[in-house]
Amino acid sequence: MQVQTPLEEAKKLSDLMENRILIKREDMQPVFSFKLRGAYNKMAKLPEEVRSRGVITSSAGNHAQGVALAASRMGCKATICMPVNTPGIKVESVRKLGGTVELVGESYQETQAHAVSRSIAEGLAFVPPYDDPFTIAGQGTIGDEILRQVGDMDALDAIFVPVGGGGLIAGVAAFVKALKPHVKVIGVEPSGANAMALSLARGERVALSRVDAFADGVAVKQVYSAGNTANVLWGAGIKVPEDLTGLLDRLNAASLPTVDISRLEVAQLHLRHLVGGRARSFTGSVPDEKIYQVIFPERPGALVRFLDALCGTYNITLFHYRNMGNRESSVLMGLQVPPDQLEAFAAIRDGLQDTSEFSFKELESDVRQVFDQFIQ
Repeated sequence: MQVQTPLEEAKKLSDLMENRILIKREDMQPVFSFKLRGAYNKMAKLPEEVRSRGVITSSAGNHAQGVALAASRMGCKATICMPVNTPGIKVESVRKLGGTVELVGESYQETQAHAVSRSIAEGLAFVPPYDDPFTIAGQGTIGDEILRQVGDMDALDAIFVPVGGGGLIAGVAAFVKALKPHVKVIGVEPSGANAMALSLARGERVALSRVDAFADGVAVKQVYSAGNTANVLWGAGIKVPEDLTGLLDRLNAASLPTVDISRLEVAQLHLRHLVGGRARSFTGSVPDEKIYQVIFPERPGALVRFLDALCGTYNITLFHYRNMGNRESSVLMGLQVPPDQLEAFAAIRDGLQDTSEFSFKELESDVRQVFDQFIQ
């Protein structure tokens, strides 16, 4: 199904750089991308009884097409969850390859959470786009082909690999370094989507609050983790409380630690709309930050009065507004308040509350801990 793509010399570029530069033509795969390699390998490694139930994935691009094509060749069903704003041409491409498309979520994070939730609830195998050893091994076949196609392996100096989630470079580096340790494997990513560079600099995974999607194939907010661990916010419809208890027991018994946060009102109002995005400094955290749930009156000029009271003194790190159609609305707001300004801020806060227009409630430690799991 996947093909061995050519390794072609870029002659004009080679002359310009006074070197021999070769380009691996993965655009000549059936789905015009290397993503087919990882999707097919992951699905081929599934037990037949698991694969026969069908697979599910979340993707807005090439991985979606790879899973759909692999499923059609293997004779199993594939459900592809895509964000609601996915261009129609991409949706139709997946459908033409035999995939069943479900449009859900306004961001990729929401879409992925839904897909993972369905995979658990319905017993469908989830096919990750990069954060999986079998997917990575499939992408790594590119390294095998490069070494065999280059001719003189010992003359190969370096391989430059585009980095998005990190699956491709992980697979290529694992194979190439095992056979030819002298070859440098160099990752390349957009400056506006530099999750890998920041992660390496900090020594831990960094999730970007936003990415520049100009190069959409590598525009991801978080890179591959050798640990395959993640926090997933998901929801399920239940008929009686006992159903939830049983579900939580099964998930925890399966080494999928799960906590019920359905009773946290602020999570219902705000958290599920915030997963994956927030302000951050270059360190990956926001120092001296306090997060409040503020009740705003639905009256003209309320926001202006609120901001005037702050007098531009404090940096607003988070502002999430939820209009509930009532006389008042809820705002989740983060503020940087240095320790030496706590008293001054408390006076401003109390003054706003004394007007009976605004009400402040700082997130308690257990609620803040839940929020930090998803919006750090």
